[in-house]
Amino acid sequence: MDVAPAPASGMAPPVSQFATFAIVAAAGAGLNLLPFSLGWGLDLLFGLAVVMAATRLLDRRLLIIAGALASLPTLLLWHHPAAMVTWTAEVATVAILQRRLPPIAADALFWLVLGAPLTLASYGWMLGTGGVALPLVVVKQAVNGLLNVAIGELLYHAFYATRRRHAQELPKLSLETFVLTSFAIASILPVLAFTRLAAPEKEADVRQLATARADAALAIAAQRLSVGQHGDPVGAAPLRDFGQVYLVHPDRRIQPLTGAAVPAASMRQAMLDPKDKGFLTPTAFGTSRMTSLSASVYLKSAPAPGGHGHISVLVPVSRQIDAMRVYQLQLFGLLAIIIVAIIALTTVFAREIKVSVRRLLQTAVGMSVAREDDPSSGAEDEYFTELDELARDIARAGEVAADERERLQSAQRRLRSIARNAPVAIYAVDLDGLGGFEVVFVSGGVERLLGYTPVEITRMNGLEELYHPDDLEKVARRRRALKEGMQGSFEYRLRHRDGHFVWILDSLSVERGEHAQLEVVGLLIDVSDRKAAEAELLHADKMASLGRMAVGVAHELNQPLQIMNAAVTNIRQRIRTSQLPIETLQGKLDVVVGQIERAAAIIRQMKLYGRMPVDDIVEVDVASAVRSVIAMVTPQFEASRIELKATGLELQQSVRATSLALEQVLMNLLVNAHDAVIESRRKGASSGQVEVLCHSDGTWVTIAVQDDGGGVPDQIRDRVFEPFFTTKPPLEGTGLGLSIVFGLVSGFGGHLEVRNLAGGALFEVRLPMHPASPAVAQPDRELTSLT
Repeated sequence: MDVAPAPASGMAPPVSQFATFAIVAAAGAGLNLLPFSLGWGLDLLFGLAVVMAATRLLDRRLLIIAGALASLPTLLLWHHPAAMVTWTAEVATVAILQRRLPPIAADALFWLVLGAPLTLASYGWMLGTGGVALPLVVVKQAVNGLLNVAIGELLYHAFYATRRRHAQELPKLSLETFVLTSFAIASILPVLAFTRLAAPEKEADVRQLATARADAALAIAAQRLSVGQHGDPVGAAPLRDFGQVYLVHPDRRIQPLTGAAVPAASMRQAMLDPKDKGFLTPTAFGTSRMTSLSASVYLKSAPAPGGHGHISVLVPVSRQIDAMRVYQLQLFGLLAIIIVAIIALTTVFAREIKVSVRRLLQTAVGMSVAREDDPSSGAEDEYFTELDELARDIARAGEVAADERERLQSAQRRLRSIARNAPVAIYAVDLDGLGGFEVVFVSGGVERLLGYTPVEITRMNGLEELYHPDDLEKVARRRRALKEGMQGSFEYRLRHRDGHFVWILDSLSVERGEHAQLEVVGLLIDVSDRKAAEAELLHADKMASLGRMAVGVAHELNQPLQIMNAAVTNIRQRIRTSQLPIETLQGKLDVVVGQIERAAAIIRQMKLYGRMPVDDIVEVDVASAVRSVIAMVTPQFEASRIELKATGLELQQSVRATSLALEQVLMNLLVNAHDAVIESRRKGASSGQVEVLCHSDGTWVTIAVQDDGGGVPDQIRDRVFEPFFTTKPPLEGTGLGLSIVFGLVSGFGGHLEVRNLAGGALFEVRLPMHPASPAVAQPDRELTSLT
């Protein structure tokens, strides 16, 4: 049904109900003070339309009270309570039946069963209305009621349309109600318009006839008074045939000239003014206007002969009014029959449309099939040809949609199987624009990856509890930087259910979702084995570098050992000869301790460099890292008689990296520069210089390693960073050093470039400056030939 159920009995209506009730009652009463006249006491009032518009909004009790209050003005207009009683009963009936019938059908049923008998009893028995006026009142009130309901439906339609955004809070409208309302208004309004337009013409006809009769009566009365006759003039019609004739004397006495009784007080007052003329209707509370109009007369006055006052004539017009009422009754009776027929036909018509539309909807959602293939389709033909054709088209489209649905379901099954069995975890998350996200889907592979079920993952608050503490900032920064259309991958660690951390490669793409929010779809791949292999490879490369420095380190350690040996031998000899002063012993021991600390520092630096790498990205001071690596390689360079210089170490800036990784980058570059110089010497060159240069432009920090070892041949320059590419003889190089350096620098967000200068090669490392580092630009140092 198209209405919401009324609140249960005894339930206190909400505050908004009382506000609506007050507005409806006041608006209805105000409109009922503005009658729409159809002539001769036939008035229509439209205040009840506002009440009928609120049938879906107000509690039933409040609606009935609002109808009674809105009907109060009829006491002032019509001087009796009959209309108020009937209209209150009409509102109550529509309010009760609206759950089962459209409002117009409920109102028509009211007038057929209760309204017509109640109006006949109240107007005929209580108010004494008789003749043709009584059935006219009944038909007019019924048409007025139906029109109020139809207008009320239109008002509710308008109210519903203006609140489209909140329409889900309002009762819906049924198709049957809409059709009935449309047909009822289309049939009633033309008849009312015709009656309203014809009323002045009909009234003019009655006025013209009454005026002629009054003029004739005034002429006869004047002639009689002028000759002093007591009877009618010869050849004239009897004066009483024209109406009641009175002589009004100058002293305001009224003398009947036709033997009529003295008129009522209201008419006597009108007769005293010789200029008054028009229709007079006696009124009294408790008497209907239709009954009073039956006693209406037409008043006209003229001066009496000899200046003896004036003559007034009251011409009865009851027969003309009755004829007018017969005409109105015929119109309204025909209109009532048409309305009843329309309601009956429209009800059948609307129900057929409702059934057809329901079938169409069932077909549209795949609940029925094309009737061409259905042997019982003949019984399912629609009432309307167009709807029948539409149903067939929808059925055919439904078959196509069913095929597509089967293919889609098959594809979904395959995708679910792939997602369930793939050695990766597939996920989808919605971003909130502030770096937060909500997991909306995750495949079953996440349980093999992390030990948690998909349901457990979706219930976690953004996975923050699974991230490695050192990766939280990195992940949050990458997440805030995500934009529509972005694709990429990055690595971080997630905690497994059993407590250990798993290295994850997150490969993702960002798209705009259906609700305008950003949606991220990606793959989670376990790269723990790869990360372990990379760490082993880095460690092996370090060990290779340490091995290549072994000669220099041995030379560097041999010096303090020789010094310590000489000091200890001297002490032993002096002890034998008893020639060992305390001061001399103290000096010798200080020398031994100093050389021990020197050797320990070399060994400690080698141990630090040889540690397994860790992946914590921190702020690394560039100058400190350069000094540390130079301290380690200096023995090898000195043993090979290669001059090693460093400039720009006063640089007070840092980069985001790891200390060991940055040291490994510098170590590889310096060892390669050392080997290039040695190789150049073998070819006869007088090479022997390597320089480390550091500077910053306020955004990037540059570390350059330059040698005079002949440079990198042009034909192999593009391959020097490839894994396992080397120009060294077998067993002297792995070909991984520069490829590892390139990977480390790229991982820090930097760049590694190589180019030749006159006499040698220049390897330049550019790393982004750490945000906490002072943004002070250092002057660029000119890179020139070392030769």
